[in-house]
Amino acid sequence: MKKTISIVILLILCLGVIIACCACDFEKDGIEVTFYSTMGKNLEEVTNRYTKEFNKIYPDIKIKHVVISGDYNVLYDRIGKELEANSGPALAYCYADHVATYNETKKVVALDSFINSKEVVPAGKFGNEKEYSVGFSPEEIADFVPGFYQEGKTAFGDGSTMYTLPFAKSSEVMFYNVDAFNELKLVPPTHWWCDENCPSDCTTSMEYVCQTFKNTEKYKNSIPFGYDADDNFFITMCEQLQTLPENEGKNLYTSATGKKYLFNNDEVKNCILKLNQWYKAGYFITKATNGNAYTSDLFKFEDSNIISQGKQSFMGIGSTGGATYNIPATDKFKVGVAPIPQMNPSKPKVISQGPNLCMLFNKNNMTSDQQLAAWLYMKFLTTNLKLQASFSMASGYTPVIQSVQNDPIYRDEYLNNDKLGATERISAAAVKQCLQQVNSYYVSPAFYGSSTARQQAKILFSGCMEIKLTDEALINEINEKFKTAIAACEFFAKSDV
Repeated sequence: MKKTISIVILLILCLGVIIACCACDFEKDGIEVTFYSTMGKNLEEVTNRYTKEFNKIYPDIKIKHVVISGDYNVLYDRIGKELEANSGPALAYCYADHVATYNETKKVVALDSFINSKEVVPAGKFGNEKEYSVGFSPEEIADFVPGFYQEGKTAFGDGSTMYTLPFAKSSEVMFYNVDAFNELKLVPPTHWWCDENCPSDCTTSMEYVCQTFKNTEKYKNSIPFGYDADDNFFITMCEQLQTLPENEGKNLYTSATGKKYLFNNDEVKNCILKLNQWYKAGYFITKATNGNAYTSDLFKFEDSNIISQGKQSFMGIGSTGGATYNIPATDKFKVGVAPIPQMNPSKPKVISQGPNLCMLFNKNNMTSDQQLAAWLYMKFLTTNLKLQASFSMASGYTPVIQSVQNDPIYRDEYLNNDKLGATERISAAAVKQCLQQVNSYYVSPAFYGSSTARQQAKILFSGCMEIKLTDEALINEINEKFKTAIAACEFFAKSDV
């Protein structure tokens, strides 16, 4: 019996030593914050360079930046699977749709307590030499572009809780071939089609511009414009339709409350019907209808097959974050940047996109110190002027804080520098356009199932464009595709997260 007691005591003492050793190692090694993103190499280098600056402030917070190969959907799928196993990163690149899904199992950390905190990080807590404020100052909050900052609340539920912070934003613009437009004496279109919302001569409509290119012998085989995101095309059309007087007060896409999937309506289907006629006439092409290849390739007009067939585009609607993909390698024509066309130019609507940051709760980020460390890095990424400026100049994304625009290097050497090369010039022009339309941005409601709605919007749009039927048969087929899309949304919404 005494021998047994002695063994138990010895085990307890050994366990105590092990725990003590672990605690010592933890203190010595600091706290690790894992951050998942999908950055390309140049943006990864920018972020990692400034992370070293963060580590000068907090030496004991170790940042593990993991770049996931693939797009946002690959990142979303990986994080979703890891959260199911109570694992994953502390911080992540995200879209609002994805955050809504993560939060279905309460895995997203609300940021309000950090933002509004009046506490300080004591000197020495994370190796820092002096104390620093935990929360945002009123000046820091005011420095954010309001629409970008408010998205962290307004995109979710009743808008009472902040779940994301903006990191780098983009929107959609129209890139156009200035030389071809000048040749045909055209101006960038501000409207979609000739109707009561278009000026009487209709020359500022996309419909008129496309007809002009197709009616010109030299360009009869062209596909006048391309749209690189079928889902954005569909969702933006829904949003723009809501600005017309006859649709005031209507919700034509989705809702975070009540009946969620609302896009099976006559207003949207009539729009799709009209676009189907455009597609058949060869006015436009989208990524999905282009064999899932970016339409910017048609705009740059460099592929030998495209050249031989004359299937050039003269306008391309795409992300400002991908502006440089619309520049021909040989600089064969001048590229201009303009706003996208509208249903109602007096009430313009254009999508707000680009990565936000969210904090996730899992076994790697569950203690108060771990979450505080993650918050401090999130705060640094979103408010550091030099980082925000460098990230923008390296990508074409728009800074989320307004003070960057007054930084002499960013303002004079990037935004307003007439001597920039073609790549930097178009990137800067896209950023400037993005900044000019900040009051026109919309964000779709984010809820569990909103990412499915976006996926179905993509399938629905391209599917409706490729219908070759006419008259009543066409209308019936469009109706069936809408019903199928709604049914798919409702089915997947009932599935487990």
